[in-house]
Amino acid sequence: MPEEDDRWKNYITILKPERNEPDWWAGAPSIATGPEGKTYLAARMREAISPRGKRGYEVRLLESRDGIEFEMIGRVKREEVPIKGFERPSILYNGSTGEFRLYLCGPWPYEGEGDWCILRLDDVADPRNFDPSSARPVLSPDPREGV
Repeated sequence: MPEEDDRWKNYITILKPERNEPDWWAGAPSIATGPEGKTYLAARMREAISPRGKRGYEVRLLESRDGIEFEMIGRVKREEVPIKGFERPSILYNGSTGEFRLYLCGPWPYEGEGDWCILRLDDVADPRNFDPSSARPVLSPDPREGV
C-alpha cells in the first residue's frame, strides 16, 4: 500500500453549499490573481431541485489577500442574466488593461431550451462591479448546423 499523503489531511473549506444535502454543492471554481497579489475566485453554486443542466443557480465571487481566507464580494444570479442555469465560470485578470473578465456558460437564450453557450460580461476594474445584464454570447452553436 502506498503511504498516505499528509498534505490532504488538512484543508479549509472556502465556500459551502446553501444546504448540507445530496446534490447541493459549491464548486467548479476558477481563480485569477489581480493587482496587489489579491486572489479572486469565481465558483458555481448548485441546487438539487431543478432538472440536470439547470441546477447552477448562482456564480459567487470571492476575494482573498492570502489565498486561504476568502470573503464574498459579489454574485451573479441566473435570473439576472437571464439564463436557466450555470456551469463552470471563468474569471480572468488582464494586466494590460487592468480589468477583470468573467465568462459564464449554460443554456442560452433563456426562451425555449436554449443551446449551450459561453457568455461574457463586460470587463470591469473591480470584480464587485460585474453587471449580469451585460451578458452576451461569445461562443455558441451555428444555427445553420441545426445543433
